[in-house]
Amino acid sequence: MEQVDKHPENTSNTAGHRSNERSNENRQPRPRTPRVSIVIPTLNEARNLEVVLPGLPPVHEVILVDGLSSDDTVATAQRVMPSIRVVRQSRRGKGNALACGFNAAGGDVIVMFDADGSADPQEIPRFVDALVAGADFAKGSRRLLGGGSQDITHFRSVGNRTLSSLANALLGTSYTDLCYGYNAFWRDILGELDLPPVDLQDAKLRKPLYNRMVWGDGFEIETLLNCRVATAQLQVTEVPSVEKDRIHGVSNLNSFSDGIRVLRTIFVERRRRGGRSFRRLLGQPEGGHVGLRPVNSLKDTRLRTEEFTPVELTEVEITGRLPALAPAPRRQRRRAQVLVRLATEPLGFQELTVGESGLGPDELGHQILERFGAQVGERLTAAGYPVTSELAAEGLGIDPATMPNVQSREKLLASAPLFSIVISTRDRAEQLASCLKNLGAQEYPDFEVVVVDNASTTDAAEAVVADAPLGCTYVRENRPGLSWARNAGARAARGDLIAFLDDDEVADRYWLAELLRAFSSGRDIGCVSGMILPAALETQAQEWFEQYGGHSKGRGFSPVVFSAHGGQSPVYPLPPFGAGGNMAFRREVLLAIGGFDVALGAGTPARGSEDTYAFSRVLLSGFRMAYQPSAFVRHHHYADLSGLTRQLRGYGTGVTAYYAALLRHDPKLLGTLVTLIPSAVRDMRGSDSLSSATTRDFPPRLRREVRMGMLTGVPAYVRSARAQARLSSGAIP
Repeated sequence: MEQVDKHPENTSNTAGHRSNERSNENRQPRPRTPRVSIVIPTLNEARNLEVVLPGLPPVHEVILVDGLSSDDTVATAQRVMPSIRVVRQSRRGKGNALACGFNAAGGDVIVMFDADGSADPQEIPRFVDALVAGADFAKGSRRLLGGGSQDITHFRSVGNRTLSSLANALLGTSYTDLCYGYNAFWRDILGELDLPPVDLQDAKLRKPLYNRMVWGDGFEIETLLNCRVATAQLQVTEVPSVEKDRIHGVSNLNSFSDGIRVLRTIFVERRRRGGRSFRRLLGQPEGGHVGLRPVNSLKDTRLRTEEFTPVELTEVEITGRLPALAPAPRRQRRRAQVLVRLATEPLGFQELTVGESGLGPDELGHQILERFGAQVGERLTAAGYPVTSELAAEGLGIDPATMPNVQSREKLLASAPLFSIVISTRDRAEQLASCLKNLGAQEYPDFEVVVVDNASTTDAAEAVVADAPLGCTYVRENRPGLSWARNAGARAARGDLIAFLDDDEVADRYWLAELLRAFSSGRDIGCVSGMILPAALETQAQEWFEQYGGHSKGRGFSPVVFSAHGGQSPVYPLPPFGAGGNMAFRREVLLAIGGFDVALGAGTPARGSEDTYAFSRVLLSGFRMAYQPSAFVRHHHYADLSGLTRQLRGYGTGVTAYYAALLRHDPKLLGTLVTLIPSAVRDMRGSDSLSSATTRDFPPRLRREVRMGMLTGVPAYVRSARAQARLSSGAIP
């Protein structure tokens, strides 16, 4: 063909990947003047073909792949270009149409060309030149100098930039225009792209899948090709291209649904790359369908727990006499995690290894002061006590009532308002009974407990409430879902301050008082969250959950106040603002944000993030939010690996469902979310990121559960929103 543009400055290697030397060794030499096959997928494009086909340059062949058009697409093509080859696609979707065209092509180079008039045929020589110059794959880009678009909307442009940035971060590429479909490549790389076979058959019926689609058959094809090219380490050159307006008709592209397919493609293809390495690690063959997860269970994939040693959890109040830690069994060592408190205030954890001789109080005091000496000194100075350089068995030997934090708390409690505690439960009567019993020890003068029985299958919870010594209020909510239950509890609550507690938690005796402390710091504090500590670390799964970050993920023991006007973004909850198992709201603020989104949370397809969404709504509504670590509870984590796996998968689902909820209720946030993508990618990938701040031997296999859950979050939220719409409103009246 005639090559009209041979200027090297018209191309860019910004997306360049190292060539795959192994593949190059097996290839035949490529011609300097290649035969070009143009593949055009069509569906009802008769009017456009009248204009498009006459403008094509002379090439080896033009292949039209028709998707059972209902107009005169095929007849028009054959009339306008009698030499055109017509191929019927074997399934539905643009991806399948292109694959059928690739399969039929006989040229050395294949050009992907749209039938709607948006692609400029005069640019084809640029693509061919880039290939002849050494590229394996020539990728069109509307964002390079000399490129552009007359057709793309602002929403699609932002989405494309967002998806391009995400793909580059996850795949190690430098694509400038991920979702553009004007590309060309040497036909000899088709095997490395591993596209779905065009002749797949139904395994049961043994018939072709005529009206069905498989992975790669849809609009995700351009993204899939770009990902596979990167995986194969092929040489990519980007070529500037101008996208024109569609000549006639309406595009079959749906920005939202096809955008979701592209997003899913990025994560699936990223996992596909990791999946091969994972199979090599396990000594498994790399054959088979690379898009499927290994069938091995967690215990089969070397998540070993045989060598796990349980961790003893204890608390030490250093104003009084210190305890001794009991010795470990002979020739063994045991681990201990000590929560150090000064006048009831938690300072942090002291992690210890105890041998068969135990650990005496003097040694314990020495290690505590070595770790927390600065904090102890600051608090002693504020109370008028001299700073100590030793912490012996007798402790500090001071009266906690003389410390400022205790004095200020007692002053608050003297005029404490009614505090309502809402506990949601479902078929967990035993845990509920323990939780209610513990609440009787609260150091708070006026509180009530509302128990919401959320679609339980028995009346056991009602019986527990009837027998509870606190005189609890029982509420039945038959619509399954944690948000439905919490909204029902808030409606039944009488207090102006409403705290939420899970039925598998144990609240510290000063929990409510410390929540009140945070609220008292300003009338614009609309919400307070507290710290959630483990109630037990008796299994490997429980410790892995804490290594992953637990419910705090690096938030720690320092109080923080959040607002929408500084510091952490109100729509980027990492570290998290808090967690639903330990949070409290002013009633009027919970009303202002409409309660909890019933399409989010446990018991829905979205599986979580109703708490995070509520926190963000509080901040976006102009209120501040406080994190008060002294208001802490202890949570019983899943003890088994299967439970942990479900939990982490649910976390991933909830994360992307949360963002879907944000955009559903306020589309203007899209621009803000785009600017946060680099931080999100860093935190997903970095071994030292806040999302993995405490990991030591945390299995990558479990981290992938979170990422796989993220793939399902947006469609899960859409399904959930539709399902909840069939029920009555979940807002608080």
